[in-house]
Amino acid sequence: MKYSKAIFVTTATFGIAAGCASPSPDANFGIPDEGGSTGAPDAAGGSAPDALPPSSGSQADSGAAADTSAREASSGTDASSEAASEAGPEDAALPGWTLTWSDEFDDPDGSPANPAKWTYDTGPVYNNELEKYTGGTANGVVEGGNLVITAQSMNGQYTSARLNTRGKFSQQYGRFEARMQLTTGKGLWPAFWLLGNQGSWPGCGEIDIMENIGDPTVVYGSLHATNYNASDPSQPSSANYANSFHVYAVEWASGSINFSVDGTVYAMDTPDPGLFNQPFYIILNVAVGGSWPGNPNSTTMFPQTTKVDYVRVYSKGP
Repeated sequence: MKYSKAIFVTTATFGIAAGCASPSPDANFGIPDEGGSTGAPDAAGGSAPDALPPSSGSQADSGAAADTSAREASSGTDASSEAASEAGPEDAALPGWTLTWSDEFDDPDGSPANPAKWTYDTGPVYNNELEKYTGGTANGVVEGGNLVITAQSMNGQYTSARLNTRGKFSQQYGRFEARMQLTTGKGLWPAFWLLGNQGSWPGCGEIDIMENIGDPTVVYGSLHATNYNASDPSQPSSANYANSFHVYAVEWASGSINFSVDGTVYAMDTPDPGLFNQPFYIILNVAVGGSWPGNPNSTTMFPQTTKVDYVRVYSKGP
């Protein structure tokens, strides 16, 4: 999660040094929190094991993380039986694409997100955001065939959920998509995004497939890497992304990254092939407040939910 072109803040201003290889903070990395610190980038992406210890949301110690990274580098995806077992035939609805991983969120109502696929990341937040991320089902729960992420306000404290697949699934190149119904209101910031497994931010790379900052007719697709920043708003839509489900997707190849909503491409970026060239893992979250969307005001209603019907990942060819 990062700024749009018009209000972009360079990372150099804040001296980001931590990497994306261990779980930790949130989006818009490099924007100091209210205490003035910048910390490590990662809402799931955080710092390399030798730069910052894993947060409470991490899935493994540094040794395990290094082993996972080594396997990912050789295979292109995490070497988990869960991911491998979900590879399927070519999808008839998407000719030329083969499903490699998915979560349909079809567990019984009241279940947490599948722990074989997701980790609840309760690490610190950045960007002057106001929320506290929780584990368990208080803010992130399976209901009615959806993952429901709820931003709440109680006794002056905002809470929400942030989940990631780090160490459980990642993939280099392909199509990543999610069918979602978004929150709406001033100061709410739902996002579906990816971070690279290795290296320090921004060198590890960040692909923001969908971000929304309150206007229910516009979403953003953004890219961030060393000396490369691009943020593209979708054209204002007659659809209201908070009133119904829509499919947000990125199709990512070497030197080409395209963003779409409901099958309509609204941005095509052509970064240098030397960027965005490692496996990336998935993050879902709803932030409250922050330097980009601003803080909630008297018009913002709570609780607010973002619903995720599914997340699916494809590779090109059989």
